[in-house]
Amino acid sequence: MKVKHTDSYYAASRNQHFDFPKLLGEHVADVCVIGSGITGATAALELANKGFKVIVLEANRVGWGASGRSG
Repeated sequence: MKVKHTDSYYAASRNQHFDFPKLLGEHVADVCVIGSGITGATAALELANKGFKVIVLEANRVGWGASGRSG
């Protein structure tokens, strides 16, 4: 279910919109990050840059919750 993002600096200034497909079937990864706020997205990026295969699961949008309101 898509929920409208809370009004914030992030929501007003973002310039990209990504629609990723739902994760279906069986997948193999070294790490699964739950949530793509500031901490989850940073952890996933750092691990991927170190060569780990990372899957990120997010119920809404990147930075949707408190991370998107930090500005």
